[in-house]
Amino acid sequence: MLTISDILQLDLDTQLTLAALLTCVKDDQNSTTLSELVLKKCAAHNSLYEDFFVTLMSNKLIDLTEADQKPINDDFSKELLVSLCITDECSHSELKNRLIKSIKKNIHNTNKEDSDSLNEMRIDALAGEAEYCLCLYAEKNNLNVKSSTYSFQILSSLLEKGSFWQVKMLIFRSVMAISKAKPTHQIDTAVVSEKASEFYLEYAKEKQKIEHYDRLTTNRSSVVSELLI
Repeated sequence: MLTISDILQLDLDTQLTLAALLTCVKDDQNSTTLSELVLKKCAAHNSLYEDFFVTLMSNKLIDLTEADQKPINDDFSKELLVSLCITDECSHSELKNRLIKSIKKNIHNTNKEDSDSLNEMRIDALAGEAEYCLCLYAEKNNLNVKSSTYSFQILSSLLEKGSFWQVKMLIFRSVMAISKAKPTHQIDTAVVSEKASEFYLEYAKEKQKIEHYDRLTTNRSSVVSELLI
């Protein structure tokens, strides 16, 4: 089992992932479930949990076992029990605080490899937040949407080209355009994201600046996003 000193020497990606997990458990809690992590929005998007677990398992920080009950979210085929395999030298909350302090220090002293990894994590976090905004605004405009991994990929691509607030403007325009057509069936979030991508190309072709959209905010940021952004 890794000591505190060992954990604080882990790469930035692993430290962030572990800090997010520890934020979602109590000091006397040595296990949790995938469903509980989803409810607490530990990761920015459901498609990120596989990488989330791989990162922790590869560093022997957790064990995963399949649980008997079904997961609460249709995005997952099975429920998972997540057992922590970390030092008992200090409480979970104390270790989390030490990790956050280490993360903030390391963010300002990253090499190119860590910087690229950090930027990728930020894009992933923002894409998850962008899709949450998409679903929230779609609901406000009576659109029945279902989340998808492909939508997440499109939004990630857009966030590499523009700011979070500009992407929100593209989402706003897309939702408004689709809602005017008054679809009667459920539509995939990828449909909205693809429309946002089309709007981006229109702006680029006309060499117009995409204005920021800040009227719609999410009050449910993911744990990873709050650590990163």
